[in-house]
Amino acid sequence: MLRYMIVVVFLIGLLSPLMAKDTDTKLGCVGIDKLKSSVTPVDLAVGVMECIKNDKYREGVEMYMLFGAYGQFDTRRVIDTSAHQAIPALKMYISNTVTEAKREKWLQAVDTVVDDKNIGKLCTKIKQIGMPSYYPEYMIAHGLQAFNGGGKSGVYADFHAKETWEGILEGYVRCK
Repeated sequence: MLRYMIVVVFLIGLLSPLMAKDTDTKLGCVGIDKLKSSVTPVDLAVGVMECIKNDKYREGVEMYMLFGAYGQFDTRRVIDTSAHQAIPALKMYISNTVTEAKREKWLQAVDTVVDDKNIGKLCTKIKQIGMPSYYPEYMIAHGLQAFNGGGKSGVYADFHAKETWEGILEGYVRCK
């Protein structure tokens, strides 16, 4: 257990400079209509935490859904598999901001935003934003290859972005 806790603290620590950098040009808690394809999961995680802090759960859930979609996209295009842990580390960082008092409101917002009646609207908005347009430096920097310089790093040269994005929209976001 202690070993696991040390690894988690280490992994979150690797993302802290990125999160600190992002607070200089902080996105904040915004509605999904204001989001662009250039926002990274780190940007979105900081925004989600602000939404939770300010009881703006609907906006937080919408941002979280884009965070998840972009995180899956980056996980599939980044070569270094150890770097993929950036997304679970960010999820843990977000979940630590949800106090017990806010947890029920957060879960209600999740149920409302992603229910069968509302998911179509969210899908339309995420499709309008489109697949990520940024280079996943935050994830690459999080991987072991960035530290030891060995092996392959970066993104796959033959990555099929369009097909991957369509699969994420259908599978993760549940667009029809």
